[in-house]
Amino acid sequence: MTHGILITDHAVMRYVERVIGIDLDAVRAKIANEIARTQARADLSQLPDRYAIRTADATYVIRRNVMTTVLRRGGTTFFPIEGGGS
Repeated sequence: MTHGILITDHAVMRYVERVIGIDLDAVRAKIANEIARTQARADLSQLPDRYAIRTADATYVIRRNVMTTVLRRGGTTFFPIEGGGS
């Protein structure tokens, strides 16, 4: 119980990094390499502003060249994300 104290995502990430000892830069590099390998096999010129990259392990959601979230997924493909505007 936190006695009314909210714990931010930032605080959780610092805990994971500093207390548990997970190297977040190594995690970031692993994600970037996974995305780069998949992108190398695709024609990126026709992708919309928002799309997702499916790999064997996950689906990475990309918006304006920023990965915004990751989901568990299988199968390697690209697909546009409809709606949501700019």
